[in-house]
Amino acid sequence: MDLRPAHRSILGVVLFAALPLVTGASGDGCGGDVVVGSDEPCKVAGCSGQLCVEPDDEGASTCEWNDVYACYDQFGTCERAEDGTCGWRPTAELQGCIDAGGPAPEPSPCVVTGCSGQLCADEPMASTCEWTAAYACYGDYGICERDAGGVCGWRQTEELTACLADPREPVSGACVKSSGDACESDADCIGGGCGGELCFNPNVSSGASTCECTAPSLGCGCVQGQCTWFE
Repeated sequence: MDLRPAHRSILGVVLFAALPLVTGASGDGCGGDVVVGSDEPCKVAGCSGQLCVEPDDEGASTCEWNDVYACYDQFGTCERAEDGTCGWRPTAELQGCIDAGGPAPEPSPCVVTGCSGQLCADEPMASTCEWTAAYACYGDYGICERDAGGVCGWRQTEELTACLADPREPVSGACVKSSGDACESDADCIGGGCGGELCFNPNVSSGASTCECTAPSLGCGCVQGQCTWFE
């Protein structure tokens, strides 16, 4: 049996299949590279910003509102995927927002409440009306706000903490003079000056003053780190 015709047929098929490799196929032919997508950035489109499309896509859409659309603005990243197509980057935050039907509503501001303005809460609250000097600290230094967990309360600043630790009210006036000298305890401060009207720290200042006043009927002590008269 003569196998030469069969050999010639097989050889022809092999040469035909290898032809692109031999001739060097270009992008103009069927064997060229296939370009997926574009190098240009994707863009956010749609009437409500809910689409992530190619830069030359008009991104037309109807304008009905869906709360889920806000998720794309808050958590969405419009970009090309590995296959070159435009779309929203899949993240846990975006998917969680979509599953919940939209972003959680912004909490209302906290309110200062209570009979003496000593409470920081979600809404007005009643309280007893006894007065303590510490309540004035909230009015002077308090910042009423939500913490990281969303709970209303007073921000614990150094000023508020120091005031609550020693809520005595400093007193001032024409014949009530406080030096404001630094101190650590009431023992550091004394009454002095020409007429005894100056509360000062002798380790910090000389206690010199004019002589038109006399000593007030107040306490001289270390209030919030400064020598001052208080009641």
